[in-house]
Amino acid sequence: MFLLISFTFYSFLSYPQETKLSKNFINYSSTQLFEIANKYFPDSIDKSIEYAKTGLENARNEHNEKTETQLLDLLGKLYYYNGDKQESLIYLRLAKNKYEKQKDADNLSNTINRIGSIFKEWGLFDEAMKYFVKALKIAENANNAENQDNYQERMAQSFNNIGLLYKDLQEYDKAYEYCYRALNYYKKTKNQKSIAYTLNNIGLIHKWLKQYDKALGYFNESLTLKQKLNDKSTIANNIGNIGDIYMLKKQYPQALKYYNDALNIMVRNNDKNGISTTLLNIATIKIKTNEPDYAIEELNKAFIIAQKENLRDIIKEILKTLSEAYEKKNETKIALKYFHQYSALKDSIYNEDNANKIIELDIAYNSEKIEKENENLRLKSQRKDKELFEQISVKYLLIFILAFIFFIGLLFVIRSKILQKSRKLLEEKNHQIEYINEELVTVNDDLDHKVKDRTKDLEKEINEKENVIKEVQIAYKKAEEANLLKDAFLANINHEIRTPLSAIIGLAEVLQNKMLLTNDTKAKNYVEGIQQSGQRLLSLLNNILDISRIEANDFKINLSICNLNKIIQQAIDLLIFTINEKGLKINLNISDVPNIIADKDILVKVIADILDNAVKYTSKGEITIENGLLNNSNEVFIKISDSGIGIDDSYLPHIFETFRQESMGYARLYQGAGLGLPLAHRLLKLMNGKIEISSKKNYGTIVTLFISTSNNAQVTNDSVSYSTSIIPNEELLNNKFEILLVEDDKFNSLFLQTILESIGIVSLANDGNEAIRLIKNKIEQNKIFDIVILDINLPENWEGIALKKEIIKNFSQYNNVPFIAQSAYSQKSDKQRILDEGFTDFLTKPIDSEKLLNIIKNYLVKKV
Repeated sequence: MFLLISFTFYSFLSYPQETKLSKNFINYSSTQLFEIANKYFPDSIDKSIEYAKTGLENARNEHNEKTETQLLDLLGKLYYYNGDKQESLIYLRLAKNKYEKQKDADNLSNTINRIGSIFKEWGLFDEAMKYFVKALKIAENANNAENQDNYQERMAQSFNNIGLLYKDLQEYDKAYEYCYRALNYYKKTKNQKSIAYTLNNIGLIHKWLKQYDKALGYFNESLTLKQKLNDKSTIANNIGNIGDIYMLKKQYPQALKYYNDALNIMVRNNDKNGISTTLLNIATIKIKTNEPDYAIEELNKAFIIAQKENLRDIIKEILKTLSEAYEKKNETKIALKYFHQYSALKDSIYNEDNANKIIELDIAYNSEKIEKENENLRLKSQRKDKELFEQISVKYLLIFILAFIFFIGLLFVIRSKILQKSRKLLEEKNHQIEYINEELVTVNDDLDHKVKDRTKDLEKEINEKENVIKEVQIAYKKAEEANLLKDAFLANINHEIRTPLSAIIGLAEVLQNKMLLTNDTKAKNYVEGIQQSGQRLLSLLNNILDISRIEANDFKINLSICNLNKIIQQAIDLLIFTINEKGLKINLNISDVPNIIADKDILVKVIADILDNAVKYTSKGEITIENGLLNNSNEVFIKISDSGIGIDDSYLPHIFETFRQESMGYARLYQGAGLGLPLAHRLLKLMNGKIEISSKKNYGTIVTLFISTSNNAQVTNDSVSYSTSIIPNEELLNNKFEILLVEDDKFNSLFLQTILESIGIVSLANDGNEAIRLIKNKIEQNKIFDIVILDINLPENWEGIALKKEIIKNFSQYNNVPFIAQSAYSQKSDKQRILDEGFTDFLTKPIDSEKLLNIIKNYLVKKV
């Protein structure tokens, strides 16, 4: 009875007085009532409170502490949204105490944050900060692998509250820091709604810092996300914030547009506070644009709404703005009347606020006092319970001793009877043992059968596993075949693109040479456009193949000692026309540095690709190229800086991913396949170098390359160089050297024939049969061709290697004649395979005309 009375007294003091229970739902369980109360929120807060209070009473009767705590927390939230923050604080404190007892860190952190928010709204900033920091520490200590999402959500909530508190304290730098940290945590939880709200908060901070462009960016990003989430309740607020920025920037037409859009949404949502505030803002703009009559009209509408809803702070601002409007109209008496009304209301609100703060402080103090009294009562009750338990324990101990003595006496009485029965039992046991032995024989037989059955099952399992292994082997074989098909596909695509591309670039070069003496500028530009487009397509094709070869570990580089400044100049020369055409300024800060270890051609390509990016993404301004030796290091750096569009922070982590660009799809702003930087990154890594990128959106990008000097690397150089003959083309042409060109592609043959005719007499064969016929005709005339140029891929069942073998086999005169192979196959393995078949040289399509002529001259000069 004492325990019951103590518990009832404690319960009475520990909880606020409840309303009379509704007969309609008193028989529901507390858990059911908790769920029903949640369903009515936020549409009917009063009804939700009624269900929650009844659920709280039922939870206490059921001794369901978990649901009791949830209902206390829910009532705290419901009273908060109902505007009764005093009642909310009482329930939240009770929930906090229970969460602490249950060691529920997640809900405890959430509840403490809500308590801090109440103190913040009362203007008790020190008290609010104490609770926010406490919530943050609880969330940090609760971090573990199992509750990562809850941990990150609570961390974000605490950072956001602290940031908003610093905002109210006008410490905007700290406010920005904490709100931005909150944003990062919300992004980890992918809580899009909270991300949108936090973006809006960061925008407000930039607004107060008068960083209007940044504020506008965050407001727009928040608005886009809220529109995607269809968050109707706060979209109008976001649009109004954007209007505020345009008003502060004195861009009044844009501000009016956004205010009107916000007003339309607020009218649909019946947001009286928002409607009156927006009308006030529109009126303010009308005053600034010398439209006081229109401003007074809007202010009167706002005043009617604010007065009806008792929005005293807004009424105060309306009166002040009305005074300014009439002053603008030079109606001084009316302006003065409204100003006196504004001053009187301002003083009244100030006095009421002070009185309310005193009441709020008193409530906070009394709330803590009640908590302490409740705790003392609870401890006192526990002590009385303990004393009662000890008294009851002594009585039970005496009863137990008496029972034990009685039990011992009873044992002595029974023992004699047991001894008499034991003999009979022993005999019965012997009979049972005999029976059990017989049963054991039967059991052994059953076990033999079971072992055999299990053996069969194991054999079946082994067979199934062997079948699975075979299936895996088949799948592995299919994967290998798919890989081979991929390589074959790339090789075929390479061949099919390079063949026509060779003709496009080559014929454009021929046409350009023939137009040197003409004055047709447009035609020259057309030809130049063909050449540049062809080279761009060739660069893309080479990049795709290089990426594929690197990923397949089939890319080899030839390291040699190189002069870095010459390499940089070669890269600039490749793009100088485009740089000049765009009107960009290029700054060269080149210093003398030690020689480097690199693949010269590849490094030229890497620098040119990065420089091409800088030119492409810089519409106006300048590009700076500088180099130098790193202090205390055997590395040199090449830094390429531009003043272009820059790279967004969110894209930087993906900068080295292939085929990825900052702008994607049909809306891409710039051309390209997204291979330049990923390929440069991989190629530099193969040369023991590295690349670093830093960028700021709308300010520019800095790309820095690091290459080893010749002091700390080994050199392997397998490159072949050709010396250019000093004999002019006319002299070679006078010697009437004869060249056999075997090429099945009409346009490639036209290009090569045009180039070769500058140094000799060219005979053209379209396939292997025609080539053998031309050779026979020459033999009959006691002549042979001085050079044979073969395409590796020929029609009519011929291919270049087989044709060469056939010529050598049937015509011994050609044993010492140079055979030059040309093909669209560009892999190094293809080149080596062809050279191993006895070809004296190999050229990859598209053919470099200058290189082709130099190779042929090296052979023909020996015959002069």
